[in-house]
Amino acid sequence: MTYYGERMVTPNKEIKKPEDMKGMKLRVPPAPLYLMLAKSVGANATTDRVCRSVSCAATGHCGRPGKSAADHHGQEVLRSAEPRHADGHIIESLLTIVGTHVWSKLSDADKKVFDEVLVQAAAKSSDQIRESEQKIADQLRQLGKTVVQVDREAFRKAAIPLHNDASAGAGWSQGEYDTLQALK
Repeated sequence: MTYYGERMVTPNKEIKKPEDMKGMKLRVPPAPLYLMLAKSVGANATTDRVCRSVSCAATGHCGRPGKSAADHHGQEVLRSAEPRHADGHIIESLLTIVGTHVWSKLSDADKKVFDEVLVQAAAKSSDQIRESEQKIADQLRQLGKTVVQVDREAFRKAAIPLHNDASAGAGWSQGEYDTLQALK
């Protein structure tokens, strides 16, 4: 599994706690966790394609929880969205999957090589993304941007009651949830 970064909200107003998002319009991808975020803070979610969400945030019409800081850096939205929030409301990951039609044809020795290389590649990519995220806040400050540190624990507490609520988008069992929570 590859760490793919923390997702950030890019509104044109300061947000420090969940209550600051109450009633805010959020354009989000049509994905359960993004909809759950909006519900947990009392925001109004509208599902939309990511490309339109960026222009929405850039014009100040809504907030946009979506890309990681690394993805946003250098895009037009960074030059227009002020302040910048380091909220990390969702942590993304990428899975590398080798299809059974390929895996079943590999020798045990080849499978071992694949395992080793994929683990190394995921670790290196994860490290590079974390390093990039750490540099970005300083780079934004150098550009004169305000970087707001939010109360992440308050956002976490607001979201936890919805983690297993099917009406909020949870598509997993309590057992699956508990297994994921136990991962370190």
